[in-house]
Amino acid sequence: MYTQLFDWLVDRNNKAICSTKNVQTHTDMLDIFGFESFDQNGFEQLCINYANEKLQ
Repeated sequence: MYTQLFDWLVDRNNKAICSTKNVQTHTDMLDIFGFESFDQNGFEQLCINYANEKLQ
């Protein structure tokens, strides 16, 4: 079900940004599952937290 939804979103997005001009576009998607709490966080978790803050 998740794959179907993701494929549908990508298809809809591609149609929405489709242009007749010779312009390249792209969309980035970030899917972060839930909230994570670790005893010790590393650089990867810092990047994830930073991305979450920027997206809010």
